[in-house]
Amino acid sequence: MLSRGIVVWFVALLLFTSVAFAASSSPEQDLARKVADLEAEVAKLRAQNDLQATLLRELISFRSDLSADAKTHRESLEQTTDRSFHMIERLINVAAIVFGLVAAAFTCVGLRTIKDVKRIVEEKASTSLKAIIDKRVYAYEQRVEALQSLADREMSHRNSRVLILGSEEDIEALNTERDEITRSGVRSVAISEYPCKDLPGKITNDEVDIIVFRFHPNEDKSDPRICQLSSFLQEKGCRIPLLVYTHGYGRVEKADKQILDQYPWSTYANNPVTLVSNLYGLAQIFSSKGD
Repeated sequence: MLSRGIVVWFVALLLFTSVAFAASSSPEQDLARKVADLEAEVAKLRAQNDLQATLLRELISFRSDLSADAKTHRESLEQTTDRSFHMIERLINVAAIVFGLVAAAFTCVGLRTIKDVKRIVEEKASTSLKAIIDKRVYAYEQRVEALQSLADREMSHRNSRVLILGSEEDIEALNTERDEITRSGVRSVAISEYPCKDLPGKITNDEVDIIVFRFHPNEDKSDPRICQLSSFLQEKGCRIPLLVYTHGYGRVEKADKQILDQYPWSTYANNPVTLVSNLYGLAQIFSSKGD
C-alpha cells in the first residue's frame, strides 16, 4: 500500500512539474515568435526601401539622359533649320537672277517673238480648220452624190417609156397591170395590140425604152408572136429590154424559149409583183434621162 501511494505521489509530482514548466515557458515562446515576425517585417521593409531607392536613382538618371537628348535634338533641329533657310535664300537669289536675265532677253526680242508665236498659232489654226472643213465638205459631197444618184435613179424610173404589147383579148385584162406600173411612178405607159404597125417607127425614133409582151400561148402551148418579136428586135440590133409577162399561163415552153433566148435583152416576169419590180430595175439602166 505504501509503495502504491509513493507511485501515485510521484506521478502527481511529475504532472505538476510539467504543467508548471509549460505555464512558465509559453509566454517566452510567444515573445520569441513575435520578435522573429518583427525582424522578418523589418527585413521586408528594408528590401522595399532598397528597391524604391534603386528605382528613384534610375528615374533620375533617365530624366537626365532624356533632357540631354532633347537638348541635342533641339540643337540639331536648329542647325538644320538654319541650313534650310540659307539654301532657300540662295535659291531665291538664283531664281531672281535667272528671271532677270529672261526678262532682259524678252525685252530685247519680245515683240518679234510675240509676232512669231501669233503667226505660228494662226497657221496651225488655219491648217486645223481647213482640215475640218475639208473633211466636212467631203462628207457633204458624198451625201450630195448619193442623193443625186438616188434622184437620177428615181427620174430614170419616172421617165421610162414602157410599151405593153398583147392580143386584143389581153388588152383590157392588162389595164390592172398598167395601173400598177403607173402607180409605181412610171409616167409613160402605152398599151398596143400586137402586131403593132407603129413599132418599127417607135424603135427607129427611139420612143421606147422597155417592151412588155403579154405571153398568151395557143393550144400547142406555144406563142409564135413572141418568136416574131424577138427575131425582129434582134434583126434591128436593138438594145431594148423585152420583158415577157407569163402570169396565168405558166412557163414559156422549150421551143419558144430557145428562140427568145437568142435575143440577149430578154427576161421574164411571172406575176404582177415581179413585173413591177423588174421594170424598176430595168429602168435604172435603159430608161431615158430627159424630163
